[in-house]
Amino acid sequence: MTPFERALGIVTEYETAGETSAARMLLFTRIEDLCEVAEAGRRLVDRLAAAWDILAGNSAEAAMTKIFLPLRVIEHTESFAIEDAAGTSIAYVYYDDGDAVRRAVRKRLTKEQARQVAERIRALGDKNGPA
Repeated sequence: MTPFERALGIVTEYETAGETSAARMLLFTRIEDLCEVAEAGRRLVDRLAAAWDILAGNSAEAAMTKIFLPLRVIEHTESFAIEDAAGTSIAYVYYDDGDAVRRAVRKRLTKEQARQVAERIRALGDKNGPA
């Protein structure tokens, strides 16, 4: 049962008992509560969108650029690209499957580590990205 259905049920009980003014006041209170919850949800979505822009490395001007979900991971030679549904590259994660010394000098991840990082970035878009 939704909060509105509960409120409507309570209003109906009051009106059946002949207390229409109390029922209306209760209904308005419930509607105000629902509006406050909706506003809190809107603020949370705005904060998540701003966080998404920061994670994507966008400046204030670039924050106007829309990222089209879902994101996908594309494997390239020595890197994984995270792209949006429009094919725009959002990020690259580089790897080196050579020997450990070469990888340390180049400061690169192993292929599996890079794949995990790329998948985590993709998952952030699934969970938090603006539509």
